[in-house]
Amino acid sequence: YTADGKTRTGIVVDDRVIDTGLDGTMIDLIRQWDDVKDTLAARASAGGGVPLADVTLEAPVQRPGKIFAIGLNYADHIAESNMKTPERQVWFTKAQTSVNAPYADVEIAKGVKVRVVKSTIAQVISKTEPASD
Repeated sequence: YTADGKTRTGIVVDDRVIDTGLDGTMIDLIRQWDDVKDTLAARASAGGGVPLADVTLEAPVQRPGKIFAIGLNYADHIAESNMKTPERQVWFTKAQTSVNAPYADVEIAKGVKVRVVKSTIAQVISKTEPASD
């Protein structure tokens, strides 16, 4: 989130955002997760923070290293695209600049005709498996 011109990592709880108190980006937080998760859970439980209305939410990972997507992955999309159901998954990549913040405008270059706008939910995938409980 960004507040007072500074971008920080935060925890959204109801209608407030609680600063993690950590320097760095969301990727840095992910890298430190095992060491900080208990502290962050306590911060979130304690409440406080600032109203969401007073901050700008940012994309959690603003410039990911790679973005992979699967196309034609549900029946309605296949039908509206007038295409046949693929025999195999259709994978494609997206540019790092395609990441957008929640509630932010989607900028489309002048002269580009847009037929269908899709949104995608991304998941961060780590190189290591999580510890089992």
